Amino acid sequence: IVKSGFKASAVVTVNFQIQKDSVSAPVFNPASGKTFTNTASITITSNTVGALIYYTTDGTEPTESSTLYSGAISLTTNGTHMLKAIAVKDGVKSSVVTATYTLNLPKDIVETPVITPASGTFTTAQSVKIACGTSGADIYYTTDGTEPTDSSTKYSGPFQVSSTATVKAIAVK
Repeated sequence: IVKSGFKASAVVTVNFQIQKDSVSAPVFNPASGKTFTNTASITITSNTVGALIYYTTDGTEPTESSTLYSGAISLTTNGTHMLKAIAVKDGVKSSVVTATYTLNLPKDIVETPVITPASGTFTTAQSVKIACGTSGADIYYTTDGTEPTDSSTKYSGPFQVSSTATVKAIAVK
């Protein structure tokens, strides 16, 4: 190309890469590999402020469709448990982190009940289920946040929670 007696310069190339902030991978506490002789409470955090953490407890890869972490995860049944988690912020995903825990509960201890769904904020009434891995155990629960005893309401099947409530349960054998 020649214009006004000048020859065109060489082509200059500059590459620009716009990279969103990275997201810190989730951290399990206690660290992976621990063996418990009692029920376990596992927490997950990310050093990225505002990141949402999604997790699975069945060894599958977590996605944004997995369970949103909202509080400690209770492990209440004997065996090996594989948890996987991912942190997400503004569409940026961390690497997936895996943690494995083993529970070796003594035979004479009643396993801690599991309440589903997990804690959260809901826009509709919820059907609450309570289960216990100890065969023959009776489950008692409260919906007002008080500590349950064997004098509390005995669980006989799913029940509805249609207003703000704190459900607590205990298993007895």
